[in-house]
Amino acid sequence: MLKRFAEFWALLVFIGVFSVFYAGAQCEHNFSPDTAIPFYGIEGCHAFYCLNGCGSYGTEHGGADSFEKCSFTLVSEVKATCRKSGSRVYLCTVCKMFKDETVPVQRHSYKKSVRLPTCTEKGYDMYVCSGCGDTYKDNYVSTVKHISDGGKVELLPDYDKNGTLRVSCRVCGCIIERKTLPKLVRTVKTVGKVKSFKVKAYGTDYVKLSWKKSEGAASYEILYSTDKKKWKTVSSEKNTYTVKKLKSAQRYYFKISAIGKDSRSAFSDVISVCTEPKSTSLTKVKSVKKASVNLEWKKLSNVSGYVIEYVSGGFDKKKKIKTVTVTKNTGKKTVKKLKSGKKYSFRIKAYKKYGSSKIYGAYSKTKTVKIR
Repeated sequence: MLKRFAEFWALLVFIGVFSVFYAGAQCEHNFSPDTAIPFYGIEGCHAFYCLNGCGSYGTEHGGADSFEKCSFTLVSEVKATCRKSGSRVYLCTVCKMFKDETVPVQRHSYKKSVRLPTCTEKGYDMYVCSGCGDTYKDNYVSTVKHISDGGKVELLPDYDKNGTLRVSCRVCGCIIERKTLPKLVRTVKTVGKVKSFKVKAYGTDYVKLSWKKSEGAASYEILYSTDKKKWKTVSSEKNTYTVKKLKSAQRYYFKISAIGKDSRSAFSDVISVCTEPKSTSLTKVKSVKKASVNLEWKKLSNVSGYVIEYVSGGFDKKKKIKTVTVTKNTGKKTVKKLKSGKKYSFRIKAYKKYGSSKIYGAYSKTKTVKIR
């Protein structure tokens, strides 16, 4: 019974379809955009119904049951990420219909960075997704040893107490250890006694001294006196020194000591020297009695005597010079036994006795006189 019923319905459907097809084949179609309906299939477009009621459809300019292909243009897009799907919307330039599609969720795009291990934290590889910021760590590496900063002085040592040196890690800053710095030891470097201390030169008001340098000496202290009781002090950083503003024809005593950073040497042996007398001048040269000349000069203080030199004519290396020594500190002298009618030249210099020797001053200017 059911089988026959099904066969009946199949026959009716076949007759209907055949009738529509036959009617459409005989109809002059009138397709209008007002009857546009979406028609998505293999060709991807739409169709229009025939206004004559034949049941056929097609394009506005095409024949029955024909249609144009769609030409889609992308008009909007939402990018898909690794957390959310996206979408695209297209517009057909032929039929002005819209079509949309879903863009599936994207895969994560991870970038790798390496975190090196320290003395407090392990190292690892860090992965960060450039799309969503998702992160994860992998490939862990064990911590490393502390790196010393070489140490910094916390407390300076002195001669009475120890000091402290703090050694820290230059990476994490933690204290690795503290070391004790020993007390300072007082060391005294002795300075040797000055050697070869001597008088290098002298004049009427100065004495120049010299000596060998002493190892470890930073300077030298020089003492001088006229009686070895009251001493005056001068100093020098070199191995020579000139003592100035001294008295003429005066004996001076000198001694020296080397000065080091922590010590000084003993004084050297005392040396002495006599400064030169000053130069005097003849104030009067007069021929008085027959074959005699009276001389007068400026008297100097602190001298032992004077030496008068005279010669017939003028002073010349080839001529023999005669001398008269005045052993007292006086200011005049008569020179006798000269030849009448001749001219004589006279000059004078002072002297100071110094031990077994004499220290002479400079000559005065020469004066000439004719003997009666």
